[in-house]
Amino acid sequence: MHCLMGYSDKIEVAAALEEACAGWGQEEPRLVIFFSDRERFADFTGALARLFPQTQILGAASYLSFSPAGVSRAGLQLAALFDLEVAVGRLDELKTYPLKYKQVAEEALASLAPFHPQARNTCCFTLTSAGTNSEELMLDTFKAAFGSQGIPVCGGSASSPELLQGEVSLNGRIYRESTVFALLCVGNDRLHIQQENIFEPWGREFSVTKANVEEHTIYELDGHPVSEVLCKALKVPREQLAGALELHPFGRIAGEQVFISEIKSVNEDGSITTYCRIFNQTPIALLQMVDTKKALAKTLDAIHRDLNRVDFSLMVNCFRRSCLYAERGELDGFARELHASLGPYLGLTSYGEQLDTYQLSLTMLILSFGA
Repeated sequence: MHCLMGYSDKIEVAAALEEACAGWGQEEPRLVIFFSDRERFADFTGALARLFPQTQILGAASYLSFSPAGVSRAGLQLAALFDLEVAVGRLDELKTYPLKYKQVAEEALASLAPFHPQARNTCCFTLTSAGTNSEELMLDTFKAAFGSQGIPVCGGSASSPELLQGEVSLNGRIYRESTVFALLCVGNDRLHIQQENIFEPWGREFSVTKANVEEHTIYELDGHPVSEVLCKALKVPREQLAGALELHPFGRIAGEQVFISEIKSVNEDGSITTYCRIFNQTPIALLQMVDTKKALAKTLDAIHRDLNRVDFSLMVNCFRRSCLYAERGELDGFARELHASLGPYLGLTSYGEQLDTYQLSLTMLILSFGA
């Protein structure tokens, strides 16, 4: 895959676009993906659609964005992709009935049929409006549309400095309660999706025995009140439980995989609300943080073991992870290491990471294209 990267921290939108797209030439890309600060996101959305009228364009507002230029808080970062097949679409009514739009996803995949899309060379990359709390309904829709064909889904929710506010865009239009997506098919090349956790199981596991799945709220573990069980396990009084859970989030256990679910709140009635849905009878574990640099080295090694050549990567990094790295003084080094290993890459900070049927927290996902 051929790609061109662009970035600018200029304040004026036209000047930022001129700088970011300098040297791109006259050929229109098949796809442009961009991330910017929320304040100018609408202006960049409209300007890019005018600049590339024949190109599919996906974008998201992001608290921080990443590229070979480094970490950007108030700037534009974008990638132009060539030499691939693309089909885009949008799922609406996220809070109520996104399954109504299953046909949109089915038709997008059908349009790629001449190029033989399959799990090894095709992925659905999604960007979702923040604050809908409906990512799992969106993922269920994609599973119904083409899950039987094994097409993986990978993406993230938009973000901004104000919690749970973030917009996405598709071809010049802004959406606040939708998922925009691109099916990316690289033909004879391949793709690799890598999930990185910086938390691992710590202590014993529990079973969820009473939960309100739609409200993302847990009432009982192993038949006992959830706060009572966790205070005992963490050896803290009730008033310190929320702070302790920041260092020990939940991990949903699925075979050998761990999917992290950050704690949203410890409620007055003792129940606990998370950012991800957790079903009854789900096994979960308290987690502890690992060495972040070793985790990144392992992640990058896994990508290069699977791909002999990496042409371009898309990265989705949890908002809380980004804040944690910034607090530890590791954020700039993290971005440099990604560029040194992966070359051209584009990343956003997300209020939720999506992988196949799972909504995740505190996770990084890297979607790499190569051979």
